[in-house]
Amino acid sequence: MIKNIIFDLGGVLMTDVPLKKIAQELSIRFSISEQKLHSHLYPTEHWNLLTLGRISEDEYWERFVADSEIGVDQEELKNKVRTELHPIEENVRLVPRLKERFNLAILSNHSREWSRFMLKEFDFFNHFEQIIFSCDVGLRKPDPRIYELVLAKLRSKPDECLFIDDKKRNTEAAEQIGMKTVVLENPSNLREKLSQLGITFEDEQPPIPSPFYGEGEQRG
Repeated sequence: MIKNIIFDLGGVLMTDVPLKKIAQELSIRFSISEQKLHSHLYPTEHWNLLTLGRISEDEYWERFVADSEIGVDQEELKNKVRTELHPIEENVRLVPRLKERFNLAILSNHSREWSRFMLKEFDFFNHFEQIIFSCDVGLRKPDPRIYELVLAKLRSKPDECLFIDDKKRNTEAAEQIGMKTVVLENPSNLREKLSQLGITFEDEQPPIPSPFYGEGEQRG
């Protein structure tokens, strides 16, 4: 039976870091290929180091500006990220209702500066028993060790956990250690995906029983 729900952030509860949008806007301004600019943002070695907590956000942008050879103010880039990071409201509204029935956790690849910004700005984080950012533990999804870490923090068995992420490579890694998973390709589908697992809300009709639950088992 599911006792814990572990959420990714970007594309699930929060908007993604707007790297594509930054590349699009700079492409127009500097008449440089959007694809080329994006390739200097993600996936890159400095992105990996940033989300592992080994370099600062300032160093990340410094490397981007040097590699792309464009004259853009780094403060502008930093402000852009913070302006575009916001909760996906339809999903965040489900969090306190899920909190009534499950232990909740966050497992996210993020930088130290951005994670601290979100924790300060958005109070829905108060509903989570455990919040694990890659920058704080020096591990990134899909490294199996970060899933083992969240299990240890929750004092839980893998088959008692549902992990929700927008990237299949991350859910596949969770499945390999025994977690139930949801690949959330469209953030608007979270409620529907939960319903398919038998996790419904008072204003919904129960769905056809999920194979994750045996007969007579209590549903989340």
